[in-house]
Amino acid sequence: TESVTVPTTPTAPEQAPDNLIPDDAENIYKVTFMNVYEPGKASVAFGGTKKLFGRELDESEFAFLLYRTGDDFVIAENTEPLQQVRNDEEGLFNFESIAFGKVGEYHFVILEDNSDELGGVIYDTSRYLITVTVSDYHGILKAKYSVSDAYGNKSDIVFRNEYKAAAVSLPITGRKVLEDM
Repeated sequence: TESVTVPTTPTAPEQAPDNLIPDDAENIYKVTFMNVYEPGKASVAFGGTKKLFGRELDESEFAFLLYRTGDDFVIAENTEPLQQVRNDEEGLFNFESIAFGKVGEYHFVILEDNSDELGGVIYDTSRYLITVTVSDYHGILKAKYSVSDAYGNKSDIVFRNEYKAAAVSLPITGRKVLEDM
């Protein structure tokens, strides 16, 4: 089959033939019109808060990991995080925007990275589960997301750590001297 390009401007009515395909035609060409649908991408960014009790929080002290998962929110072994970010001086952290080009549901998990354990810090082991829903609104993709804790309860993303200085024991030695009175 051969393709034929059809002009986009209509033919004037006085030029149009009465019969477009003659009965004795041998070479008939198939014309295909193809529409391309390409909606604009939707994007969303996630962020949260780090709270540290027991001492002041330092900028970039704690790291947070974002993983893409399936709808079971399981992070497969040896999976690399999609992004890693650190907290600012106020405890806020923000991941870079993620763009979505297709309608659907997408799943992510945010964890605190405790691989560089700080002395005296008790880490928060919370897992935040994020579901992103991408919908088409008349050719424009829109994304909205919801966050829940590991038990399925709606939640904000807040990691709470506690600092407790380790107890120190210091042996005290002395000597008593008794002098004549």
